[in-house]
Amino acid sequence: MLDEYATGRDPALILGRGPVADAARLVELAEPGSPERDDVLATAGLLHWYRYLLLPEPDDERELDRSLDLFAKVDNNRADLMPVAVRQLLRPSGDAGEDDDGHPSRPDPHRTEWGVLGERLLADYWDSPDPEVLHTAITFLQHAWGAFEDDPGVESRSVGHARGLHLLALARYESYRRGDDLSDLHAAVDAARASLRAGALDDLAAGYRFSHLSLMIRDRYERLARFADLDEAVRLAQAAVSAIGFGEKPPADLATNLGLVRLSRFRHDRHLPSLDEAVRWLELAAADDGRADQWSNLSVALRQRYGATRRRDDLDRAVAAAAEAVGVAEGHPDRARYLSNLALALAGRHEVTGNVDDLDRAVAAAAEAVGVAEGHPDRARYLSNLAVALAGRHEVTGNVDDLDRAVAAAAEAARTTPHDHPDRADRLATLAGTLQAHGRSDEALPLLREAARQDIGWPAVRLAAARGWARLAAERGDFAEAVTGFTTATTLVQLLVSGGLSPQALRFSHAFQGLTADAVASALHSGETHRALELWEQGRNISLERELQLRSDVTPLAARHPELADRFVRLRDDLIAPPAEASPDERFAAIRQADRRFQLAREWNHLLSRIRELPGFADFLRPPRAFDLLGVGDEGPVVMINVSRHRSDALLITDGVLEVVPLPRATPEAVRAVTADFIAASQRMRADRSELRGVLTWLWDAISGPVLARLGLQGHPDTGKRPRLWWCPAGEVALLPLHAAGREDEPRGSVPDLVISSYTPTLRALLQARQSRPGTRVDPRMVAVALEKTPGLHVLPAVERDLRTLVERFPGNLTSLTDASATRAAVLAAMRDSEFLHFACHAATDPTDPLASSLLLADGRLTVADLLRQGAGRGELAVLAACQTAATDMSFSDEPVHLASALQLAGYRHVVGTLWNVLDQAAAQLTEEFYAAFTRYGQDSRQAAQALDDAIRTLRHRFPDQTYDWLAYVHMGP
Repeated sequence: MLDEYATGRDPALILGRGPVADAARLVELAEPGSPERDDVLATAGLLHWYRYLLLPEPDDERELDRSLDLFAKVDNNRADLMPVAVRQLLRPSGDAGEDDDGHPSRPDPHRTEWGVLGERLLADYWDSPDPEVLHTAITFLQHAWGAFEDDPGVESRSVGHARGLHLLALARYESYRRGDDLSDLHAAVDAARASLRAGALDDLAAGYRFSHLSLMIRDRYERLARFADLDEAVRLAQAAVSAIGFGEKPPADLATNLGLVRLSRFRHDRHLPSLDEAVRWLELAAADDGRADQWSNLSVALRQRYGATRRRDDLDRAVAAAAEAVGVAEGHPDRARYLSNLALALAGRHEVTGNVDDLDRAVAAAAEAVGVAEGHPDRARYLSNLAVALAGRHEVTGNVDDLDRAVAAAAEAARTTPHDHPDRADRLATLAGTLQAHGRSDEALPLLREAARQDIGWPAVRLAAARGWARLAAERGDFAEAVTGFTTATTLVQLLVSGGLSPQALRFSHAFQGLTADAVASALHSGETHRALELWEQGRNISLERELQLRSDVTPLAARHPELADRFVRLRDDLIAPPAEASPDERFAAIRQADRRFQLAREWNHLLSRIRELPGFADFLRPPRAFDLLGVGDEGPVVMINVSRHRSDALLITDGVLEVVPLPRATPEAVRAVTADFIAASQRMRADRSELRGVLTWLWDAISGPVLARLGLQGHPDTGKRPRLWWCPAGEVALLPLHAAGREDEPRGSVPDLVISSYTPTLRALLQARQSRPGTRVDPRMVAVALEKTPGLHVLPAVERDLRTLVERFPGNLTSLTDASATRAAVLAAMRDSEFLHFACHAATDPTDPLASSLLLADGRLTVADLLRQGAGRGELAVLAACQTAATDMSFSDEPVHLASALQLAGYRHVVGTLWNVLDQAAAQLTEEFYAAFTRYGQDSRQAAQALDDAIRTLRHRFPDQTYDWLAYVHMGP
């Protein structure tokens, strides 16, 4: 019977009354001194030992007592009949005595002795992992120290109590890692907390315990996705650093824990400094100790960093580290994990190099991982990784057997992942991907839908699933279903960039570029025109929209709930505030700032939820509904351009009416080609304008012409006052000069001849600007920032001409910051107390990080990020007479962040900027004509668009060969 149980582990074989009665009968029949007595006693003892391991508390204690009683009567020379844990229990110390019959003495279950036994068993487990030994060690440690976990007086206990509780925590944590039982993890956290409360600890001990508790809570975050756990894990990791004060080289275990916590933080908020820190700590740990788990952790972190930065050496190092882990893990209980990580690293490198050998090695490693993980709680993960590797090889070789195996592995992974596990969304999405490759899209769609709706799943995984769900539905022609999927995806994007504008938010936006365009197209296909308008507004420029929230008027809230309004303002100011200065050698400065911003964003979202629960504030800072948006066209048409692979359209709002104009020629492929031509032309404009002429012609034929025709404006003679029109493009169209479109061979065949154009990044931004303070002020103050000579750059001789114009137009109200006096601090200070702002200087656009685009001042760069931190102030009009100040890169076309939009967010309702490079002489001429017209209109900022239009028309007629210099200028605002 016991042999059968040992083989199959069926509890029914030993938990009934029959086996116990049979064993008791055998013991009674075994004569003292008979050769078979020791075997009978050991058999009966083993029965009760197995029952002890199976039964819950307190029933297990009776079985343990009976087992030890029986084994204690076995002759010393027959210790081979006893489990290792029993031998330890019956020999608790080196001088253990014997009873009168020469048998080992039975230990007294006193707390301290239970603790000693538990510690010994735990040490045995670390030397030779055996689940039964671990289970027994936990039982004895729990008997010894568990009562102190909830003891209010535990703070006054000894260091021994703290040590015992810490060992209990480590044992329960190891049990969780082996069996994935959440009760073990919760118990480990509780014991670790009690250990920190118990007794005085030296710095080293405290540091290690902070670190271990941090790792346990980090694992709980990974398991349950509770953001509060991630916050606490980060704080505890930092406490460990402070307690130990190790300098540049921490102990390997501590470095590992710090690295893993930082890796979790990166997985949540995509903040690259967190990932860089994770790699650094894990490198130190692997170099110092060289354990398999440390090499494997380093491989994971390097692979994550490659995904974020595309540094090729990270990918090669990830493969090398993963291979090192496998090499030193022969016979290790976590060998399956190391093999699976190696498979992922190899598969990732194959995607870059196309090396089929890497792909074959990936499949082999993934398959071996599954093979050695039978019964392992992470087997579902290894199955999912195997499915990915097999599906990848099928794509290369077309081997149908690989695809069949991929579907089978992914299906088993999904089936065996608990419904309350954060990784279930990923398992479902993987299965859906293999089914799609197998031509079974009907089965894939509901899986993607379920994955996207897994509330406990990782937001980025759910977002990818939601996008897949929506796109698959659209491809099948089920556009109503697609709209539901895209709505889910939009909500998740908003969650993931909730902290506002940041490099990681922009990178994330780039990864999901085109999502909103497909959403709008699907809504139009399904006849939901007003829903299309809402999706347009909710899904675009999400980071900019969050910044607008931060700058919203809280007067209504303050009138009824002043305390909440005060908290709102404090949080808003903290989120906008620049980071604190740190010493150059402060390694943790960027990390601490990221942690702080992450916590502020969490508090912000919680505060918004609380405010929205108040009567009358249910829609506080929510995206506006279609009904609210239709009023944006009251002062002139607003034109949104949406380009999608499903269809392309212009959405027109005029006098409260929404119309749709199909744009069949504006396909994504055509727009991409024209945008590339435009970017090339704008960079070579001083030599050859023919390419730009072709771009403007195509824009007229494909987009602007059909729009103006629907508005009844195309071809009308230029008589009387032309109407205002606001362009609100999305995607790559947002990079194109819609305001300048036209055909040179057609009279009145251009946008500038027919309307006065302005741009707005979002409809809400335009509505908010119109609701702001009035435009006219008495004695408006102008700040001129003029740098003829900038260190390291060529001279701009025409800047002096700009300055003369401003002196003439703003006598007595002009503050001039020129050359050496035009420092970052001086400019930012002057902006706080001025209505008008004029820059005549060099500018630089950063194609990889729009927040780093900048105006080049005497002491360095004034970046977009600097301007965004600037308070709203009194700004009305900002003019940027510099190159490409309203331009961004194709990579960030769904989030047009540039110097002009940054000044709008900093409080300037009207901004004039440039889409391409301009000569400084041409800029000076535009400055003269613009401010001459602006002065004719009483220096009323509400006439900024009209003044710019007058200036451009004047210069176009005066210098017809330089038309493209003037058309570079655009107006943003109401």
